[in-house]
Amino acid sequence: MKFSYVRFPSKPSKVFPETSIIKPIIHIALKNGENTIDTFALIDSGADYCISSAEFGEALGLSVENEFGLDIYGISGKPIKFYFHNIKIIIGGWEKNCKMGFSREFMMDFVILGQKGFFDLFKITFDYKREIIELK
Repeated sequence: MKFSYVRFPSKPSKVFPETSIIKPIIHIALKNGENTIDTFALIDSGADYCISSAEFGEALGLSVENEFGLDIYGISGKPIKFYFHNIKIIIGGWEKNCKMGFSREFMMDFVILGQKGFFDLFKITFDYKREIIELK
């Protein structure tokens, strides 16, 4: 499956004068039982896990807080508690099992796809120059 990078406007600076930046964001669906949500996801090779906001988990019919909580440290260095659930992700017609963490402290309107739950399911090629992401 091939996807195009998504272009976003960026504020030019002396260091980076460009007026846009591209990111590896793809369209996916999250599924739990009969509940499905269409959304977007950032493919993040620096993320250890697949994570999302609690709103996504609740929309999937999950009781977000459970016994599978894990503190995750991001770029800020401060821990955020994520609660992990077994769900399915649907990408390009492929349905795969995924452990996804949900948190009330994580306020993003898209999903982060990380090493466990995504990178371990696909061979992923980033072609920045051609602006293409390929999943096999």
